[in-house]
Amino acid sequence: MLAFPVNALEFSDLDVGRGLRLYSNYCIACHDDNGRGSPAARADINPNMPVLLMAEDATPKRYFKQIYHGGGGMPQMHDELSEREIWNIVYAIPLIRQQQHSEWAPEKFLFWQVD
Repeated sequence: MLAFPVNALEFSDLDVGRGLRLYSNYCIACHDDNGRGSPAARADINPNMPVLLMAEDATPKRYFKQIYHGGGGMPQMHDELSEREIWNIVYAIPLIRQQQHSEWAPEKFLFWQVD
């Protein structure tokens, strides 16, 4: 079972800039620079690729699990990225989409437990 961070100290080094760099290295080929899905990925992998932050279940924990485990055409990334790196990507998602998202407020990253 995954160990989600449960206190503020575990998130003290989350870095949006690091998340953006990791997204650029690992995610941009499929998800494009705006989180809407690249034309190539939509044509070859999943024409119905969801736009980041548009799903009703768009929460940081949900995105962490998706990146970690993969599924639905997305590869699992836990062999490529550390949990901290995945959290940095998740933390940067609103900037990738260039919008605010209430679920991504820093205090919402605290005190989560695995369902």
